[in-house]
Amino acid sequence: MENAAAPSRTTPMSRRFRGYLPVVVDVETGGFDWNRHALLELAAVPLDLDENGLLVMGATSSVHLHPAPGTEIDPKSLEVTGIDLDHPFRFAKHEKDALDHVFAPVRAAVKKHGCQRAILVGHNAHFDLNFLNAAVARVGHKRNPFHPFSVFDTVTLAGVAYGQTVLARAVQAAGFDWNSDDAHSAVYDAEQTARLFCKIANAWPTPLAAPAERVEDTVTLYRPTGPEEMRLLMQGDFRRWPPRLPEQPIFYPVTNERYAVEIATQWNIKDSGVGYVTRFRVRRSFMARYPVQKVGGDHHTEWWVPAADLEALNDNIVGVIEIVGEYR
Repeated sequence: MENAAAPSRTTPMSRRFRGYLPVVVDVETGGFDWNRHALLELAAVPLDLDENGLLVMGATSSVHLHPAPGTEIDPKSLEVTGIDLDHPFRFAKHEKDALDHVFAPVRAAVKKHGCQRAILVGHNAHFDLNFLNAAVARVGHKRNPFHPFSVFDTVTLAGVAYGQTVLARAVQAAGFDWNSDDAHSAVYDAEQTARLFCKIANAWPTPLAAPAERVEDTVTLYRPTGPEEMRLLMQGDFRRWPPRLPEQPIFYPVTNERYAVEIATQWNIKDSGVGYVTRFRVRRSFMARYPVQKVGGDHHTEWWVPAADLEALNDNIVGVIEIVGEYR
């Protein structure tokens, strides 16, 4: 009789980086001022885990962009990047379509791993993030999957690991080839940065999963919410629900996703233009003190948790609060 495979003790991505999915990003631009200069190329490489729990590169998404109206291009930047804005095979997209093209596979990767958001990984990462955020602001994009200000920067990591801060030298110090003719392409630089980040992160002692609480010892709760509460959740790293307002004496999680979706689409969208559905687990021993309340049809069931008990509920959340749906 064959022995059953031992359960993996590697940490899933959703618990590896506090609920964030690392996505390596590189941009090529028309200058250094993200408020003034154009975004011209964008590439993103979501990271994945292999069968041994090691970080590996996922599929790269990339796009060339038309300079956005009102932005400028410093000719010297084109000399560095080699970008020919009039090349017949550039197939550039306008900014909104370009962001959609790259953001969609990033959101899919976030969902695949059960993460809350993507976190940008880059070499001088805030340069890339600032250009990305500027483009998002210009087009009013509502579905940006990236954390608005947190990053992982391979300049710091490579400086610690190899004593090198220039990308080419750091990549070579990590044992990879570097081709100067291909550099300053968003795809090439993003993929090289991804290799560098994975090499450094995988050299750390492999994090083992903390002893997991059994699923049967927890209760799954759902909660529909709007953008303001979502913003507060993000500030708390999706670990705790924010305090109730004085006019909110009860915290109302519901028992099933169907009911949560109904509330998000019928009420949150009406109130604020967008509704989210979240899912989280709470220790069964804690939830046992609150009877399930039926407030309508068979699936209209919820818990009534007094606002005074919310901090205690937060202390009994197991894992992170997941976003399982977004509706507009």
